[in-house]
Amino acid sequence: MYPEPIAPATADKPAEALRLVCEALSEGDLEAAVALYEPEATLALFAQKSARRTEEVRAALDELMQTRLPVRAAITREVVTGDFALVFAVRGISGRSIDGSVVQLAGEGGAMLRRAGHHGWRLVVDDWNLTTTNA
Repeated sequence: MYPEPIAPATADKPAEALRLVCEALSEGDLEAAVALYEPEATLALFAQKSARRTEEVRAALDELMQTRLPVRAAITREVVTGDFALVFAVRGISGRSIDGSVVQLAGEGGAMLRRAGHHGWRLVVDDWNLTTTNA
């Protein structure tokens, strides 16, 4: 018999959700990252392109994860009222991907989160605003 799968981490604080998504992507755990998004969430990794709902969010995060590079987030501000929060962060990915290409992406963006009971804080709208940066 196989052991029960480990449940994805839950975010006890809004900013923790952003850090957990970055950690999951860095470790190659797509499902743990997706679990931190609401089923109807919108994700904008880049300007002019948004993923909506779980399947599109999963596909967008999977594409980002395929670089096999660490994803980082520096929280710059957090505003919480009741069960809702806005978190602002600078996120980035840099290094040499598995295919040998140089990846330099960074962006200042923000996220809207909702406290979802025993699921902790989950992302409703997540704007990474990534752009190519100079190495």
